[in-house]
Amino acid sequence: MERRLLILRSIQKALPSPQVRLLMLWDNLGIPHEERKQIFGPSIPVIGIQVNPNSVSYTLPEESKLKLQLELEEWISWKGKRNVRTWQHLAGWINWCLNVFPLLRPALSNVYEKLCSQPNQNGSIWVNNAVCEDLSWALDKVKTSPGLLLLETTSWTLTAATYTIFCDACPAGLGFWYSDLNIGFVAETPSDDVSDLIFYFEALCVLCALLDACNRTSALGRFVIYTDNKNTVDIFSSLHAKPEYNCYARYYVPLSFSLICYLFLYVVYVRLHHRYRWTLIG
Repeated sequence: MERRLLILRSIQKALPSPQVRLLMLWDNLGIPHEERKQIFGPSIPVIGIQVNPNSVSYTLPEESKLKLQLELEEWISWKGKRNVRTWQHLAGWINWCLNVFPLLRPALSNVYEKLCSQPNQNGSIWVNNAVCEDLSWALDKVKTSPGLLLLETTSWTLTAATYTIFCDACPAGLGFWYSDLNIGFVAETPSDDVSDLIFYFEALCVLCALLDACNRTSALGRFVIYTDNKNTVDIFSSLHAKPEYNCYARYYVPLSFSLICYLFLYVVYVRLHHRYRWTLIG
């Protein structure tokens, strides 16, 4: 039901009656407020993003989306160095877009790595192939995404999972097991000395499990994946990884919006003494 509008005399503007009563109280208490900030409607702009409380969603305006695409295209085609402040501007812009495009975070991996390498605020940094590759990936995702984040879909419980999967890896091999389906899959790792690549295989195992789960799901997919490697949990939970492991985060993102299923994922850390649940495939 539409609210009745009243005129707030102090700014001569028609506003919903509850808003007018609040601002009248502020006037009586001497609390300052600006006319340009007194807005209302089904969708309102907040830090440049359209927020719709009725549909519980964030939307990036088309104009802002186009400006972001043009900025990314300029960076991708750039040959040479750019000053540190320009790099910081890019990082800040992408961080702002994460409010609507949270899965774009992998695009910042090499950008942050470059910024850390140059502490001098007046210095310059080369735009290398790794940065261009990340930004090209981000540009593709921005172009193909509707720029809409539905907040109600981001919260769910572990018990609502479509599939629950346990993953583990060791120097000899890796494997994952579906507790609900009672089936598992294993693979050997290369015969060379891979003791320093355990983290790589732990993350690879989770990604393989995720891909298999997507292939088993035709619609909405909610997956819970357990692993005993905290670094792997961090990669898939935050989508923030060092450049050498950023490929996992980037590969995960298109799975989330693939034609196979619409994906929601929890990757959960399990302490070592709980590993008995998947020793059959370890």
